[in-house]
Amino acid sequence: MNISIRDVAESVFIYLGIPFTAGFVTLFTLVRVKDKEWYQSPFIPRISPITLIALLFTIVVTFSLKGSMIVQLPFDVVRVAIPLTGYFVIMFFVSFWMSGRDIFMDRCDVYGLH
Repeated sequence: MNISIRDVAESVFIYLGIPFTAGFVTLFTLVRVKDKEWYQSPFIPRISPITLIALLFTIVVTFSLKGSMIVQLPFDVVRVAIPLTGYFVIMFFVSFWMSGRDIFMDRCDVYGLH
């Protein structure tokens, strides 16, 4: 199978770029129209379940559309899964370690106690 860099860039833009841009626009628009406290208090708790459902929907649709490929090429899936698993494990422990240190913020900021 031949995959061009354009195909990869298009997929990255669709699955990461559009949601990131939408979140950024939503943040700045709502903070400007309302205020930061309104954005963090009523808006984020209301929108959080929707974002989780949208993420799960995206994963289900992606795997259902490419399910036959996954079954046909299981070793390719493993070749991709091993580095991704390592990446997420490393990022989890690095983030956990950084959250307990006063590298960037004081403890109240790290744990959201303000």
